[in-house]
Amino acid sequence: MKTKKTLRQKTGSLLFVLLVTVAAYLCFYKLGVASLENWDESWYADMVKNMLRTGDYIATVFNRHILLDKPPMFIWFGVFFSKLFGLSEFSVRFVSGLAGFLTIVMACRYAWKRWGTVAMFFCFGTLALNNVFIWRTRTANIDALATFFIFASFIAVMQKSNKKYIWLGIIFACAYLTKASLAYFPLVLIASGEILYEFKHLLRRFGWYLLMIAIPVIICGFWLHTGDMQIGGRFSEYYLYHSDQNVAHITKENFKTDYIMFTYYSLQRRFTYLLVFGLVFLLWKWKKKESFLLVGFSLALLFMLSFTERKNNWYLMPSMPFWSLVIGYAAQKIADFFKKYPLIIAAFVLVSFYLFIKTLRVNIMPIVNTSSTRFQAESSKYVKAHSGYDEIVIRMDEMYPTSIYYTDRKVLSFSVDSAISDFFIGWKDLSEMLGKKQIRWFIGNKDKAVTFAREFLKDYPYTTVFKNDEEVVFLLR
Repeated sequence: MKTKKTLRQKTGSLLFVLLVTVAAYLCFYKLGVASLENWDESWYADMVKNMLRTGDYIATVFNRHILLDKPPMFIWFGVFFSKLFGLSEFSVRFVSGLAGFLTIVMACRYAWKRWGTVAMFFCFGTLALNNVFIWRTRTANIDALATFFIFASFIAVMQKSNKKYIWLGIIFACAYLTKASLAYFPLVLIASGEILYEFKHLLRRFGWYLLMIAIPVIICGFWLHTGDMQIGGRFSEYYLYHSDQNVAHITKENFKTDYIMFTYYSLQRRFTYLLVFGLVFLLWKWKKKESFLLVGFSLALLFMLSFTERKNNWYLMPSMPFWSLVIGYAAQKIADFFKKYPLIIAAFVLVSFYLFIKTLRVNIMPIVNTSSTRFQAESSKYVKAHSGYDEIVIRMDEMYPTSIYYTDRKVLSFSVDSAISDFFIGWKDLSEMLGKKQIRWFIGNKDKAVTFAREFLKDYPYTTVFKNDEEVVFLLR
């Protein structure tokens, strides 16, 4: 016999649908409108383009050269969606957009089902309106995808069926194939939780644990072996030991408080107190595995990064869904404490809602409406339309990834003292190539191009063939 939903359940369902709709808007609206940004976006988009062109799913190619950077899971998804929708800004960003959207949905649903509608509301407001989270979700980079797999590992381990260990194995494999060593972050925390809270069942579940470890070892081992066969031993050596680019190099001399401040500002400053309260509440219930994992996933990465030499706020992204869960938990605790005083709860929610709307208007909508590389894309498309595929283009400044993607040419960034490499060229090599008439195209920022032309092209006849508000293209006659 079906039971009728209570008013509270109906309200929760309606709010969940509304929040999912808003999340879809924030993650997908105008996703393909802006040109691809320099570095991560154009970097990975060029790899997607080249993988589509070559059909080689092992070696990632950037600027006509094999580049060992991050594992290829993000690129594989980019290729899949590009085949589905056609290669475009939308298709390469859709990987991140979908990963971020699913993470928001899973976090909100967990908070709602586990604690209540107030928890869901605050979880949504501090995750979907986290400017760093939305920025990385709406750009073509690996952080949103890595965050999704890490959060999915928490959702999986909280299930009761032993089949969760199969899913965990698959998730760990996907996490490693997305960001390599970052996969050890959820693995260590989940293994610690099993040892501390499931100690009595360790022997009985030994076979399941072996299966959980065997799945990523086999999948990732096959990929590493295939890469070694194709490229050489440096392939597995790089991805096993060096792909973290020293982020995992922890020393007390590197200690800094920047990541604490990153956390403070990404939580709109005013909601940090709820994170602190939530962590205290959870530590009070430290005998529960859920509490241990929520505290661990919230703080372990923050602590580790504070002792590394790197300083990038997006490195904290895998912790952000857990911060929002903890904040949701704290908000629900406060609401439950004042349940006899509905006016206090209403004031608490309404003030927070006002802060969320203010954050949406001031911090989030500028991200949705960004178009910072439009002029660079225009100049690059001009070069593509008027040059040959095998021609080399000189970028007169260091902002070369967007030019590489949109010109679809080999682009070398000029730096006076650089020796020629896959990405850079110095004056000595450039002057030699100019003497042999191997270079015709120069592209760059207008202000820097004037200085470049005055210093390095004064002896060579050239024509300005394209100009917009920010960019200029020179063609040697």
